[in-house]
Amino acid sequence: MKVNGKFKFRIKNTTKGFTLIELIVVMAIILVMASFLIPKFNGYRGKAQRLKVVDTGRQIYLTAIESYSENNGEFNNQKLLETSKELLGIDNLEILNEGENNFIINYNVDEKPYILKFNKNENDFCIEDTNGSKLYPNNIQTKTDKGNK
Repeated sequence: MKVNGKFKFRIKNTTKGFTLIELIVVMAIILVMASFLIPKFNGYRGKAQRLKVVDTGRQIYLTAIESYSENNGEFNNQKLLETSKELLGIDNLEILNEGENNFIINYNVDEKPYILKFNKNENDFCIEDTNGSKLYPNNIQTKTDKGNK
């Protein structure tokens, strides 16, 4: 366009982008969706903690049985403590004998105390927290358990 012998260019003032309201709405939607997922993640964290407790207890149990077999059918608490420290890196075990066959081992996972109970003549063990809640094995009966009762 020519004005007074000079060319004048019009610059279009159209900015492309999002308004502040649009950004706030999108952030609100994301926050609402995230609030639905947070309880799920907390549930997964609880399951992972329980799995860690059971796995540590299982490793201690296997270490105890290995120590039992290496010592000709005798439990040597000192060797068990040394073996668990060497193989598992756990040095805060407390081993208690209940009679000749029953053993209780107290151990900590993430600074929380747990109790491992087993009988040296059986191939099974039990893990409880200090409140007496059984963590392993679960109290859920399988089809074969129901058939035996």
